[in-house]
Amino acid sequence: MIPFRPTSMQTPAHSPATAAVPLSQASQGTHRLQPVKLSRQAVPLLRKSPPWEGWRKATAVAKRRGGSSVGHNPPQGLLALPPPKRGFGCDFLPHITPRQAVRVLLSLCLILACSVLTPAAPPAETSVDEYQVKAAFLFNFAKFVEWPSEAFSDPNAPLVITVFGDDPFNGSLEAVKGKLVNNRKLTIRRVKEIQDIGKSNVLFVSPSAKKELARVLAALQGLSVLTVGEDGAFTQSGGIINFVNEDNKVRFEINISAAERAGLKISSRLLALARVVRSPAQEGSK
Repeated sequence: MIPFRPTSMQTPAHSPATAAVPLSQASQGTHRLQPVKLSRQAVPLLRKSPPWEGWRKATAVAKRRGGSSVGHNPPQGLLALPPPKRGFGCDFLPHITPRQAVRVLLSLCLILACSVLTPAAPPAETSVDEYQVKAAFLFNFAKFVEWPSEAFSDPNAPLVITVFGDDPFNGSLEAVKGKLVNNRKLTIRRVKEIQDIGKSNVLFVSPSAKKELARVLAALQGLSVLTVGEDGAFTQSGGIINFVNEDNKVRFEINISAAERAGLKISSRLLALARVVRSPAQEGSK
């Protein structure tokens, strides 16, 4: 006899269940599963009893009814099949072995441990990205501003960008160091004393030095220095270019009056990208 094991132990009440294989077809090797419709009394036995016991009891109920309620007689020559192997305490995994169950549990424990021990990703350094953009702006400001010849000691003198106060650029300015701007090599300086700011062509006033802004602007009177800041009152106080953050984007405003007083000519291409403001004194003189 050729043993046959049913593929599903949980059969819905509205679907037929396959009961057995006829001996005549099994001997010819062309056997097909013959459906047997179970009655309402047979299905609870199939669901509540252990898988193979429920199968045998449900089939016996169908046979006892003699085909009166199953639609046709059950197949002849029902094979006596051994019950399937039970699982490792898991009715929904009838063929799993104890060794396989241990492997599954160990794998789940390893996945859980990795998820707990894996450190969370650090928050994005938004300030670094912001100052990378501002460093690129400083480089482009120098390209679109014209200094008077007396602002440089000689034709080969470098163009100097100075950071006054703590440096917030985190090394981003080093990316533009050494580049040529109007045939002048770009250099970077960092100072914290007001007496050292006069040797600059572009002066960035750090947020850490905003309390010194009035003294800084007073020290630069009569000098052609492009002052850049990021304080809300920077241009109103006499600074030339001020960074502003709008909709998570870096923008800038330009004080035309302050630029004219410093003897600087700002390109119209740069002015087209900026919010142009004028000093109150300049507006009052019109």
